[in-house]
Amino acid sequence: MKKILLIGGIILAGLLVADQITLEENQTDEVVHAQLFVHYNGSLQDVTEGSGIAARGSENVLQVRGGTTWNQVLERTGVGFSRTNSTGHCLNLNSTYCGNGAFILNGDSPEIDKKVRQGDRLALVIGENSEEIADGYMKQLMPRRFKDVAESGRRA
Repeated sequence: MKKILLIGGIILAGLLVADQITLEENQTDEVVHAQLFVHYNGSLQDVTEGSGIAARGSENVLQVRGGTTWNQVLERTGVGFSRTNSTGHCLNLNSTYCGNGAFILNGDSPEIDKKVRQGDRLALVIGENSEEIADGYMKQLMPRRFKDVAESGRRA
């Protein structure tokens, strides 16, 4: 896969080394904000540390380059998930956690090969009341400062 290297002082997103941002061939300079909720063991987990993906505080807002897929986000954060008849839902982090679960992207089953779009919400939940917890994450609104101008109602 061809990679493009940009040099600059502004950090937007991507894999970051000092002031260098590595872009995959399918990525653009466009900035996309989405939310990723990984919930297990009774609490929300921060999976972005060390991933090279910019996270914006406690709001679980990710900042990625346009053209980035959810699969790329999950690979960089070290998160995997699966569903089987024998174990139910499984969430793979440093360890594998299986049980009752809900995996939802914008209210539907996640298709992780899709590009991350502005305002997307992905919830990966393992544990009791997983459906209710995931539904709660789906109802959270993107903080206003991360919305598109057209979506937030502000004038351009």
